[in-house]
Amino acid sequence: MLLTVALWVTLGSDPLVRRGAALFDTLDFEGALASYERALTVRLGSSDELVEALLGVGLCEATLGNDARAKLAFSRALAVKPDVQLEGADISPRQRAPFDAARAEAKGRPAVRIEHTPPRTFPPGAPVTLSAEVVNDWQGLVTGARLVFRREGQGAWEEVAVTGPGPFSPMLPVLGGGAVEYYVQAVGPGGSPVSSWRSAEDPMRVRVAEPADDGAPLYQRPWLWVVVGGVVAAGVVSAVVVTQTATPDYTVRTRPAQ
Repeated sequence: MLLTVALWVTLGSDPLVRRGAALFDTLDFEGALASYERALTVRLGSSDELVEALLGVGLCEATLGNDARAKLAFSRALAVKPDVQLEGADISPRQRAPFDAARAEAKGRPAVRIEHTPPRTFPPGAPVTLSAEVVNDWQGLVTGARLVFRREGQGAWEEVAVTGPGPFSPMLPVLGGGAVEYYVQAVGPGGSPVSSWRSAEDPMRVRVAEPADDGAPLYQRPWLWVVVGGVVAAGVVSAVVVTQTATPDYTVRTRPAQ
């Protein structure tokens, strides 16, 4: 049974995922399961790492004879990545049976996906409420959304996180002129990304419009009403989010560029 897990754990995996694989290879299945479950409580770096942790849980549970829990973990992995496989010549029929059952249930179901339609421009001098919706979440993995953004060309990314059921309406704060780069993620266990709309390597770029100084009174300028509308909409969205979850989570923080 040695190296069964190591065959599909990548070198870039989270340390807890790698530890789970190492413990599994030494036949410490309870220790491996604890490490994989711990990995699901922290923010993993990618949806691939999330799938690796879920497969690890499933494989440990199957080895320990917990078929129902194994099937659930495998089903969640297949919801994120429908084409994932258990690889390794020494995977036993006992280990494979709950995976095959989960795969039969997942057959024909597309991956969880977050959808977003970007605006052509952002209005000047006001926060902007964006919208995103998650589809195909048949395992109920998604617990919120994360908007990751920065001024074009700047190194540091900032984040706005929204928790609760979708659709999601994260608010982009006022950033001044120029252009904004951003992407959106659906997040699940521990804040790990489940699905991404664009990425840090390929972000969306949207220009912040400049207000036209045409001599018209302030109240007659079209961009003003776009800004006011955005602020009103933001208030409405905030009310909606409050009804979605008892403790809505709007946070903005800076992290190193990816």
